[in-house]
Amino acid sequence: MTKNAGVPGSSHSRLLARKVQVMAAEALTDTRVVTLNGARQSGKSTLAALWRATP
Repeated sequence: MTKNAGVPGSSHSRLLARKVQVMAAEALTDTRVVTLNGARQSGKSTLAALWRATP
């Protein structure tokens, strides 16, 4: 498994870049609501916090 350097442009340098970040960002370009659904401790809240912090 190859580790990514982190999420570019964020203060969360220890986070792994995830495919879902790109997919969700694309979905938000033409959809008003995107649901983050997944198992416990899978990074849903972290992903939402990253979006909130991004202008």
